[in-house]
Amino acid sequence: MRSRKLAGLLVGALLFVPAALCAGDPAPGGKNWSLSVGLKGWYNDWSTTLARYDTEGGNQIAVQSEGRFSVIPNIAWAFNEHWSVSGSYFANTSYDFDTVYDVYDFGGSAYYETITTSAKRKEWDVHAWYHFNKHFRMGLGYKEIDKDITSSRAIPGFTFFENPLRKQKASGVVLTMMGSGALTEGGKVQLYAVTSLGSLNQKTQRPDSTDYQYCHTPPYANNIYCNPASFSENQWYNNLEAGFVFAPHTVPFTYTLGYRYQSMRGNNKIQDTSSTGRAFSLKSSDVIRGFTFGVSYRF
Repeated sequence: MRSRKLAGLLVGALLFVPAALCAGDPAPGGKNWSLSVGLKGWYNDWSTTLARYDTEGGNQIAVQSEGRFSVIPNIAWAFNEHWSVSGSYFANTSYDFDTVYDVYDFGGSAYYETITTSAKRKEWDVHAWYHFNKHFRMGLGYKEIDKDITSSRAIPGFTFFENPLRKQKASGVVLTMMGSGALTEGGKVQLYAVTSLGSLNQKTQRPDSTDYQYCHTPPYANNIYCNPASFSENQWYNNLEAGFVFAPHTVPFTYTLGYRYQSMRGNNKIQDTSSTGRAFSLKSSDVIRGFTFGVSYRF
């Protein structure tokens, strides 16, 4: 399984980097502005932590997805040699996670359960850039990440449990730095690196409980899943991407090949399902990573 994942990653994919990189180069035809559009992709896998509940308390489970290919269109507009704006959209992508086997505590008795998880994820961002020179720029941007996660729980001897869809939206301001350096004469092959940092406010919302039969009988009536609930917590966001830029100069295309690691770290709000209804938080982790490939065209 691991070797198949690695092989899939090495095949590559398509990111926001190509259009932004060529936005700072001299405009073709002697113009003082330029427009770059790109289509990119990312062969990635996603690992995250999910809150888990039982009648004696709560904890977390870690789940890992199979590899998925995400398509990311992007655009960049350079006003002059120092200023540009850019945007990208990570199209809605569906994920299936590895099945997890755990022990469920019900009234002091232990039962084995099977947990299956699926999710959808999409992202977008916009940036305003200041170019110190053709090799280094800094940008201030806005980032949004939307996740819809559903976990299903099967316990022998019990009714099939399905946790309600959990919707999460993380958004906030990010600071991004991008640098590049020529590896060959004329800059036809370059190294590039991009890093972003920011504190995103993540809002978690669970829908009404009327569709979930187990919510109508004690002790589940006090389950956080069984009450329409929403809460917000800050997540520390960062990403790092590095790789190669190929700019032939004979055609108005730029190509990139790299690897991207993106993470959010913060807290999962946990509330047990007993009569106490106590709430607490555990450290959470959300990581998406993989190889990228991109192509952009510059007008």
